[in-house]
Amino acid sequence: MLLTVFKALGILLLPFLVFYGVGAVLQKASHRSVVQAQLAQHPGPDAKPLNLRFKGYDLSAAKAYWGLLDREALGDERRFLELDLIFPFFYAGALAASLLLAWAWLGRPHPAVWVMLPPILGALADWCENLLQHRELQRFLAEPPLPLSATALRIAGFATQAKLVVLAFGFHLLLFLVVVAAVKAIKGGPG
Repeated sequence: MLLTVFKALGILLLPFLVFYGVGAVLQKASHRSVVQAQLAQHPGPDAKPLNLRFKGYDLSAAKAYWGLLDREALGDERRFLELDLIFPFFYAGALAASLLLAWAWLGRPHPAVWVMLPPILGALADWCENLLQHRELQRFLAEPPLPLSATALRIAGFATQAKLVVLAFGFHLLLFLVVVAAVKAIKGGPG
């Protein structure tokens, strides 16, 4: 039983450790602390990072958020968006690996594509979000500033919502699969 518990914890912890570990490295590499320090001076909904807004965002929300930052912090935000393009390879890869391990532990009860969809769709949504935000931030930083695309930012906001929902579903699916597999293993079933 102890081995089953360790197996379950290992499968569950892998994506979280990768997410927080690689996320911390990317935050440091992009000097995100400068951005966070400036945002901390402006409490309120405008200071919430765009990539964490469950309700999405639009042109006015992006302008309000970027307007809280000076040019140095906006450059750091741009660098963060560039580095964030590699992040899905890590977190989605770790989530996919854990989902596949849990799926295999259950005896491969259905085609693997069903457990692979959440990390794949989450990564695609994240890339869409980052690329559109990066393009619009470049326009915001131009001298003189170029007009921003309301459509692009609305799509980026929807991509953020999709990313958060799909990845939350993926983590809940992982928890469900691991609990079911562990209970079966403890009761003497396969695995």
